[in-house]
Amino acid sequence: MPMKHDQPISGKVVEDVGVGLEVKRDENKKLNREDIAQVIRKVVKDESGVRVRSKARELSEIIRMKGEKAIDGLVEEFVQLCNEGKTI
Repeated sequence: MPMKHDQPISGKVVEDVGVGLEVKRDENKKLNREDIAQVIRKVVKDESGVRVRSKARELSEIIRMKGEKAIDGLVEEFVQLCNEGKTI
């Protein structure tokens, strides 16, 4: 669960890519334990999480195949974009 700094943006990207779900915050930007449990249940156990689990496995395999060198390059590029103030 994204807490602060870049994590909320990363959480949104994870959801947009389809490999996770974002836990919605209340009007005070706080997380609710019931909402957290519901999202975990949905992703891990429920039928509605099949697509997310499948997409996460697919992305995991792609990452494994590309190796750490490609991931390091991606991280460097992401950091550079963030430093330039560009949005995703």
